[in-house]
Amino acid sequence: MTVLGFDAEADGATAPEASSRRRNLVVGFAIGAVSLVVTGLLGYVLWERHQDATVVAVFRPADAAFVKGYSAMVQAGSIDDLADAANLVQEAKPALEKAREQAGTRDTATADAVDKVAGAEMEVVDATAPLADLGDDASHWGDDHQALDQALESLRAVETERADLVGDEHWMDAASLESHVEQTVGAEIADEADQMLAVTFSDMQAAGTTSDLRAIGAGAVSSVAGLRAAEEGYDPTSHEASRLERLAQLDEAVAGLTAVDGDHLDEWTSARADILRAVSALETTDAARGEATEAVKSVDTLVEHARSALRTWHLRYERTIDNRARDLHIITSYRAAMNRLLGRYAGLRQDLSVWIDRVEDSSNYVTWDEAYRVLSDAQWQRQAVRDEMSGLTVPGRLGFAHNQVLAVIDDGIEAVASAYEGVSDAQSCGTSCYYADTPGWQRFQAESDRITGAYEDARSAWARAIARAVALTQARQPPPRPDV
Repeated sequence: MTVLGFDAEADGATAPEASSRRRNLVVGFAIGAVSLVVTGLLGYVLWERHQDATVVAVFRPADAAFVKGYSAMVQAGSIDDLADAANLVQEAKPALEKAREQAGTRDTATADAVDKVAGAEMEVVDATAPLADLGDDASHWGDDHQALDQALESLRAVETERADLVGDEHWMDAASLESHVEQTVGAEIADEADQMLAVTFSDMQAAGTTSDLRAIGAGAVSSVAGLRAAEEGYDPTSHEASRLERLAQLDEAVAGLTAVDGDHLDEWTSARADILRAVSALETTDAARGEATEAVKSVDTLVEHARSALRTWHLRYERTIDNRARDLHIITSYRAAMNRLLGRYAGLRQDLSVWIDRVEDSSNYVTWDEAYRVLSDAQWQRQAVRDEMSGLTVPGRLGFAHNQVLAVIDDGIEAVASAYEGVSDAQSCGTSCYYADTPGWQRFQAESDRITGAYEDARSAWARAIARAVALTQARQPPPRPDV
């Protein structure tokens, strides 16, 4: 039998000896295989540890940069100090981003811990960024405060993982930082609010319109948010919380000015009472209360002047609207009456023209009586039209055009009278026995041609004057509402 290329009988060994050799060979091979596996596993473990060490090595300086800024925030004694510390915290952001990027390349518990802790520290970095300009404008502290609370809560949640990565010597008390920031900001917000009281009362005294009042109220609205957020950082029963509460109540009262405008002047009544009540509750000097009283008196005067100005404007507005409607009615009524009379006059001219054509047609027979009657009626009817026109109420700016029309009608009446004289002259053969040769009829004929052109000109000019008068009247605007 041959095992692994070894022939026991050929070697001269006995069967027991051959069996023993085979067992030794198998055991040797087994030990070698186990040794290779153990060596491989050990190498893998060492490689994993090396890779985790690389991730941690990238994280630690990032964490140190974060701790530097974080520690500066803990030690900050003012809002300006907090702003400087917030800028210092921002310097850790690139390193933390790099640490998270490095951790993302690994799938180990250590890499997960680095990603988790760096992520929590990044939240704090982002939450503290707005603190950099808190000294210039604390109105956004309410939103900043909430964001910082949430970020610090995330930081508290990874304290164990962070301690495993960097050691307890860098342990951070997130709760202490939260309390310190809240009280530092709160104290300065309260101090600033105290200082702004004089500015607010001065602005109220200087206000010239309700728009100025609304701007003051809008500023108070922004201040309230910061005061309320600052108040949350104190024990509700503490003196600091009470001070912030009273200042917030005053700003809320001043914020009532945002509702005061020309249509809502009565809103000042409730805002006034709220402001005086809030001022009386403040821990302030008699001088400051005096400034508040003067400010309220100034706004009283402003509101009363606004009411007076609006009353005057409203009267003028209504008067303008009423006068415009009245004048338009006068013009349109006059226009309608004149158009009716001008239509009658045009009909009279047409009737006389037709009769003249009949007279001048030699095939027609016209008696003297008919001539007297027709010409007398023509003169009388023209005079009746003229009298009605003269009796109309003529709008002032239309007087000239109206009188031009009357003048042409007067000329027409005189022309018809001349024709009548010509007929009478011809009947008596005074200057001629033929009517067309008499001076009176000849004046009539000459005037008729001139009056036709003059009448059309006068009527066109009158129509243009009417259109202009209507346009000017319609364009008449009421006075603009005063800016109160």
